[in-house]
Amino acid sequence: MGNFLFDAIRGLTEHRVDFVLCGGLACVLHGSERTTFDIDILVRMDRDNLQRLIGFVRAHRLTPRIPEPVDSLLNPEKRKQWLLEKGALVYTLSGKNGLVQLDVFLDYPIPFAELSSRAVIFEAEGVRIPVSSIPDLLKAKESMNVKRPMDIQDIAFLREKLSHG
Repeated sequence: MGNFLFDAIRGLTEHRVDFVLCGGLACVLHGSERTTFDIDILVRMDRDNLQRLIGFVRAHRLTPRIPEPVDSLLNPEKRKQWLLEKGALVYTLSGKNGLVQLDVFLDYPIPFAELSSRAVIFEAEGVRIPVSSIPDLLKAKESMNVKRPMDIQDIAFLREKLSHG
């Protein structure tokens, strides 16, 4: 994992954001030989946790991809609008240097409490990183309506990993 990705994850934990790492980076931590340059997370969507996420975003000077301020995450109706009207599954934030892209899931096939309860904890340099379990990653990847070539490779990797226990 590149330092810029790890620094962002460390920042999330330092700001006490309740999150689970999903997507490509989670696959990498489970042993996939793929590259990724973004961080996909599912966060607990309560006001206090979102305030901590917003604090992290401001401290790391991340900017939204869409013309909606990060404070809009606090508004459940706004999040619902993005999903229904824009088809947005994630709210994307980028670093000024372009190295960090953080995708915050707006919708996920597994509720946060369930995903979090089954998360695998990876530890690096004293940072505890909650990572989606292999079965949950597989369920999420398989539930996608449109699968990119990398998603298809991830699904094959995750199935293989599960079959060899």
